[in-house]
Amino acid sequence: MKISVIVPYHKGIEYLRDCLDSLKEQSYSNIEVLIVSDHASTEELNIVNEYTSALDIKVFHLDKKTGVAAGRNLGLEHASGEYIYFLDSDDYLYNDTLETLMTSLEEDDYDIVYGKKKRTWFHREVYFARKKEEESLENEEEDEDNEKESAELNDDGEGENSKEDNNGDEDEGDNSSSDDEKNKAPEVEDPRLFSSEEAYRILVSKRKGVRNLSILNILFKRSFIEENNIRFHEDLKYFSDCPFLLEALSKTNKFRK
Repeated sequence: MKISVIVPYHKGIEYLRDCLDSLKEQSYSNIEVLIVSDHASTEELNIVNEYTSALDIKVFHLDKKTGVAAGRNLGLEHASGEYIYFLDSDDYLYNDTLETLMTSLEEDDYDIVYGKKKRTWFHREVYFARKKEEESLENEEEDEDNEKESAELNDDGEGENSKEDNNGDEDEGDNSSSDDEKNKAPEVEDPRLFSSEEAYRILVSKRKGVRNLSILNILFKRSFIEENNIRFHEDLKYFSDCPFLLEALSKTNKFRK
């Protein structure tokens, strides 16, 4: 299945380079990239030529309109993928971002698959270098802790058996329950209801304010968007993510985190 990645662009060529580099290096390769120019200079748009051999990339232009909302809507008009992913030109992805989202679709035919996003002020190369360094330090600390725990366990002499010694008391407690309670099947929540509540909590309630609501790092099924005629409000200069997201969430129960 193909993903259409829609990227509105006005200015900021170095950020755009980070953005396109991250798309070029995605482990999931069946993507098309739609750059929607919001009256960007021809000189800056020439950067796209550097990626045509590695990406299925096209440029579209906002002629009489302007703004992120109009750019995303134009991208939707030209998208051909089964799924839509909106990406800002000053953002970039982990190499496995799209693959991780698409893996969720192996379970069911979801309309919305969402993940986490992280704020950073660093350029892509600097951010990943710092992250790699932090992970290396964490691994070293974990190895040291494991060695220390292993030494303490060997010195104790009773570590492995201590759990077994307590099992008798725990088993006696379990025997006090009736056979009906033991054989009773666990209650299972309606997965659609749980997913809906969880999606609203993570994507709306937890964001604490309109300015924090975002459609970023969310995979939308294109047929779902088209069938419900969901579009960005072009009269909103700011916060156009909010009505789009709320409308999408209100029209489906098929979510996946």
